[in-house]
Amino acid sequence: MRRKTIINWSDAHARLKEAIENKVTDPQMVGATEKGWSYVTFCSSRAEPAHFLYDIDRIKTIARDNGFYLPGEIVRQHNKVLVIAHSRDHEPSQQLFGLWRFLMEFEKRFDSTDKFPHHDFFGKFGGNFDRSEKGRVLAIYSNGGDDALMAVYESCEELAAAIEVPGVTFEVGVSAGLSAIPRLLAGFDDPEYRATGADFYRINNPAEFEELLETARNDFPKYLFHSPK
Repeated sequence: MRRKTIINWSDAHARLKEAIENKVTDPQMVGATEKGWSYVTFCSSRAEPAHFLYDIDRIKTIARDNGFYLPGEIVRQHNKVLVIAHSRDHEPSQQLFGLWRFLMEFEKRFDSTDKFPHHDFFGKFGGNFDRSEKGRVLAIYSNGGDDALMAVYESCEELAAAIEVPGVTFEVGVSAGLSAIPRLLAGFDDPEYRATGADFYRINNPAEFEELLETARNDFPKYLFHSPK
């Protein structure tokens, strides 16, 4: 069985989408793009969204059942792979073009579910920051556990070293998939607290914590599992 890359394009990236449709191959020929996120899934036609996306209600229930303390295991289960595209001229459009090329090459190499059983993912690429020298970002999430995420990470590292996009380079890393939530957890970034062996972290602001989870939930309908007509 084969996987397919499906992109739900942001209006902010309309010029990139147009350039791709016109078979532009030079990143410098892409028109100006705005800040925003385009959403991507990489999966077979049998993928079910309910089994593919994170269970936000489960995270809420675990937090509430523990008196708004969150086990570190939950944060680690929701890590993400980050692919950052940098360009010599710090042009966001060039960086976005590089990330699109990265996705297309990833599909070409890892579309077989038989050879690469752990490579399903959902994610988004773009960014809402003004400083384009930071690069534009592809955030990749896997609901298949640590082994699946590491398989995707290693493949991204392999691809980043091999792919050639004029004027664009790639940086690969792993980050907390729950985004801003770690900063809401007392002691999560404190080595002394971690050295005690404790792995439960008090949620400093439960209202903000739930708001961030709802933001993630609101993203979910933007992930497509069938190609748009």
